[in-house]
Amino acid sequence: MANAVKKGSLITLVYEGREFEVVVIDPNGLGAGQPSVGFGYRMAERYVGIPNDTLSRWVLDSDTEKAMKLPSGKQFRVLDILATNGNTYSVVEASDWFAMAIDLLINPGRTGKGIRAKLGDFLQWFAVKGFYAEAYVAFKGVYTTKDSRATTQWLESRQLGVPIRKLYTDLLQSEGCSAFDYGNWTNRIYQGLLKCLQRR
Repeated sequence: MANAVKKGSLITLVYEGREFEVVVIDPNGLGAGQPSVGFGYRMAERYVGIPNDTLSRWVLDSDTEKAMKLPSGKQFRVLDILATNGNTYSVVEASDWFAMAIDLLINPGRTGKGIRAKLGDFLQWFAVKGFYAEAYVAFKGVYTTKDSRATTQWLESRQLGVPIRKLYTDLLQSEGCSAFDYGNWTNRIYQGLLKCLQRR
């Protein structure tokens, strides 16, 4: 039988091919048996793109609580949690990381273009997956592992297609295509592709 989840439990979650090491903040944080989790600065550096030392500099420490203050002035709670492995981790609750990423995109301060791109990528995956999870529940009453894999494959194929579509767009623009011409040529390409697929 699996160990009961408790405050400080360390869990590795694999989400969309990304491995997140999370710390349980409250085993009933989202409801009975539904833990709230957070991750620390190293996870944020890996997936959100902000260097660990920058995040550490943003932390305000007081006698009562710690908070991370972003360039916009917004503050998010930082919790020091003694984990089951005996180490203490400074963590920010998962939904706060998403709110922080959005705030940094809107109010970047000195945040560079590369980090902003990584922030956008981080948010895109979760937003699209979350939306489709809710859509499948509405359509079928359930969101399965198979549905999750299908959505992931679709997202990955779209990302792989972006450079190819950009090359095609650049070619049409270099040939002086107007907006109408662009739509017309794009439709012709798709019609040709569909005919090829129907013959298979």
